[in-house]
Amino acid sequence: MEAAQGLDGIMFGRAAYHDPWMLSRIDHELFGAPAPAFSREDIVNEMIDYARIWESNDKPAKAIIRHIMGLYAGEPGARLWRRTLSEGLGEKMKPSEILARGLASRRTVQDAA
Repeated sequence: MEAAQGLDGIMFGRAAYHDPWMLSRIDHELFGAPAPAFSREDIVNEMIDYARIWESNDKPAKAIIRHIMGLYAGEPGARLWRRTLSEGLGEKMKPSEILARGLASRRTVQDAA
């Protein structure tokens, strides 16, 4: 943050791609705005709804799934999340089904903790 003082902007690039959750903290950390009231699970549920619309256009599942692969980066069960999504892509599942399966895998990790 010290290095960013006086700059016109900050580019996150690959960091945001590999850990999209970091974007939920930006306004709080930079400007002191209240922390977001939503969770990663809320994001996945919203993405499931969005994916259902996406599926009706017969677009490739990878085009939507790849952008959410890193959502649980640094969290327990992150590898299981990524593997579950990757396996769903390999099985040619619909994006909404892949995300639902990934969310179910996250719940098993939480239940085990």
